[in-house]
Amino acid sequence: MRSKKIYLNDKMTHDQENEVLDFCRIKKIFDKGFGFLSSLHHSENVFFHFSKITDSSKRNTLENLQRGVVSVFFTSKISNGKRKVDKVWLDIAEVPHILIPNFIDRLILELNDGTVNPFEIIDALNQVKSIDKLSDEHFQHIISSKKIQINPSILDKIFSEEEKAKQFSNSGN
Repeated sequence: MRSKKIYLNDKMTHDQENEVLDFCRIKKIFDKGFGFLSSLHHSENVFFHFSKITDSSKRNTLENLQRGVVSVFFTSKISNGKRKVDKVWLDIAEVPHILIPNFIDRLILELNDGTVNPFEIIDALNQVKSIDKLSDEHFQHIISSKKIQINPSILDKIFSEEEKAKQFSNSGN
């Protein structure tokens, strides 16, 4: 039986049976191999340690990261009273596809009422777009979101001129 999602203060909670995909640009990893990631779903930061990265090429990418350049996709769980990264991916193509639809919905919600920088949300949406998981309906929700309405130039980061023209003609704008 699937449990329902419950939103509290625009942060999603869920029971242990459901995983939600999260996203963060890594700002800093401390010398001892740990850091904290911000979350789209949880108000507290999520503890992260390099030991969660078992692939040596991915570890090397993270070890040599430039501030704000590397994005990670992750799930998290509560362990010993603290939220910690459970699974982590550097490439959206490696994420189990079952996690993608709710992730897209959460990103679009952020473009309406969230606090995350819209350019970071667009970065995540671009990665989702790269694996062909954004539908025309998603595009319409992105275009009509509050943050895009306030700053339409953000669209330049996700849509080509041709895609924008198509989407705007479909929306009647």
